[in-house]
Amino acid sequence: MPRPGEDRPNGAVRITFDIQPYGGIVRLTVTEENFLDQAERDESAEGWAAVQSNLKSLLETGSPLSQEPWLQPQR
Repeated sequence: MPRPGEDRPNGAVRITFDIQPYGGIVRLTVTEENFLDQAERDESAEGWAAVQSNLKSLLETGSPLSQEPWLQPQR
């Protein structure tokens, strides 16, 4: 069975999470790289807002959003 990214010329897309203290809070930096092209990058970027929104709700309230934000209709 092929490993993820084996069929891509430069390997899989890489996602790095960097968590650092920032004053009295914590800063999360998400870096995603090694896209095939700008279209793939743009498509991926559309999903991150929903993931971050759900993570924020989980961290602040202890519960994720009641509905997955990526399933909610676009405005």
